[in-house]
Amino acid sequence: MNGLSEQVDMDRASDRLGAYPASKIGYYRALLSLGRRRIGQKQLRRLLLTGYLVCLLATSGCHSLRARRQTRELSDARHSSLRGQEKLQQLKLDEAELLFTDALRSSSADDRAQAGMAEVLWQRDETDNAIEHMTQAAVISGGNPDYLVRLGEMNLQQGNLQQALAQADAALDGQRRHAGAWALRGKVLQQRGELEAAMTCYHRTLNEQPHASEVQVALAEIYRALGRPQRALATLDSLTDGKSGEQISPQAWMLKGQSLADLGEA
Repeated sequence: MNGLSEQVDMDRASDRLGAYPASKIGYYRALLSLGRRRIGQKQLRRLLLTGYLVCLLATSGCHSLRARRQTRELSDARHSSLRGQEKLQQLKLDEAELLFTDALRSSSADDRAQAGMAEVLWQRDETDNAIEHMTQAAVISGGNPDYLVRLGEMNLQQGNLQQALAQADAALDGQRRHAGAWALRGKVLQQRGELEAAMTCYHRTLNEQPHASEVQVALAEIYRALGRPQRALATLDSLTDGKSGEQISPQAWMLKGQSLADLGEA
């Protein structure tokens, strides 16, 4: 009966071999062969356990080496991407592109390199590639709200209103008080003709950034469109008061004149 039990254990062990890589199977088959030559069951189990531990340690070692290499590559990439950001801010696009390319060659998992490359390509009107890189940046970063908003702005400029709105909402899910996300949402709704909803979003933006001039101008446009020139003028006054003429956009001056004309004061 004991011999039959050992044979059953051998057969079960043999059946499990399919779960292991080919490099490990040879070792276990040799042990099973020895077991069938009447090695004691305890000794066989001890040998099998030893083999398993050896393979486990070898696999863990490989994973550790791989993780260290990936960390080093990401560190190199981030060093290059930081230098690329400096060149991008100086509008040195060729140098910035070389640095971002070098960063992505080191590690495509550097979200800053992906975002930086997106900005370079956007400046060069390579809009589809720019959107692709900014999408990668948003994914790699786990949904960074700043990347999502920038991606939404790119889609908005390309006329992709639904994608832009979805990205604004995703950014707000991650950071409810993100001024840029509220502004993006307002722009999308304004273009869709949902003026009251857009106005609410713009007010949320100004709660976080009271001097966001672009949003103030957009809000004044909505007040005029809704037949409320007094509110439009008050919004523009808060934008222009205390500023010199060159600090105020032509659009703001034009809206101010139109609002005064609506009130019969021009």
